[in-house]
Amino acid sequence: MTVLHRSSRVIVWDLVRAVSGGAVCIIILVLAQGPIVTTLALLGTAVFLWFASNTLLRGLPAIELLPQGLVERSPLRQREIAWSELRGLRLRFYATRRDGSRGWYSLKLTSDAARITIDSELDDFASVLQQARAAAEANDLVYDSTTAFNLQQFGGSTEPAPFRSAARSIGTGA
Repeated sequence: MTVLHRSSRVIVWDLVRAVSGGAVCIIILVLAQGPIVTTLALLGTAVFLWFASNTLLRGLPAIELLPQGLVERSPLRQREIAWSELRGLRLRFYATRRDGSRGWYSLKLTSDAARITIDSELDDFASVLQQARAAAEANDLVYDSTTAFNLQQFGGSTEPAPFRSAARSIGTGA
């Protein structure tokens, strides 16, 4: 069993951003004169408070990587997916730069009983993805074209990943 957590470096930097933005909004709120500026400063403060709480909640869950499956434990809930019961695997990439040079991956695993979403900010995300992909192939899951492409990009595999395009071919009548 391997217990994985979200990278503490990422959590700290997200909290620094939230506190900095919240502090600026509070300063504007204190100095504000007029209902429009006050309302905007209150809204900004609420957004940064939400961002800070969301960062803390995303950092709480621990992912247990087991030979037979994956367990997500947090103070709020526990979810479990056995590899033999894996019914869906989706891998998405969210770019933070226009050229796609930076960003993060989001892995969504589903079974009949649970759904777990993990982002690449998780320590040793590659191990989770490797085991999930092996389970998906053992269960004969079919990837959508985006997932197949992202699996190739993340894993650096030279062989094409199996996928089925959702789009119909033009002129085939199929």
